[in-house]
Amino acid sequence: MNPTVIDLKPSCLVLLGSIYTTPNNKVCTVTRRRYYYTSISDSQLPTPVPILTINNLNNEDSIKNHKELLKYKGGIYSFINTVNGNQYIGSAKDFYLRLNEHLDNKKSNVALQKAFVKYGLDKFNIYIYEYFTYESK
Repeated sequence: MNPTVIDLKPSCLVLLGSIYTTPNNKVCTVTRRRYYYTSISDSQLPTPVPILTINNLNNEDSIKNHKELLKYKGGIYSFINTVNGNQYIGSAKDFYLRLNEHLDNKKSNVALQKAFVKYGLDKFNIYIYEYFTYESK
């Protein structure tokens, strides 16, 4: 693979498939390109595709059925309101633990909790976009 240069900031160049040094002198290897860049319009960005979607958040059995998939896996997720399309994006070290914190209103986002109360849990889906296991981390 030929390295491709992406200019993230004036002070940080990234070579895909190569080793690079960040401005704080940490050495990293980049293997995939991320498309989240704020200086271009949203219509030009590809839409992230979730790898897992869970609905029926008001049903405890639905959450428990996904326990094996979520436990000890972390990554990027979002809650999307199916009524108005608003979304809360977050990250977690353990999806199962974090999901239960949100649903039990412990250590959760205030705006998200207000939306849960206003619309009900049945009007939200959780989408997982990227994950890692502790072994792969």
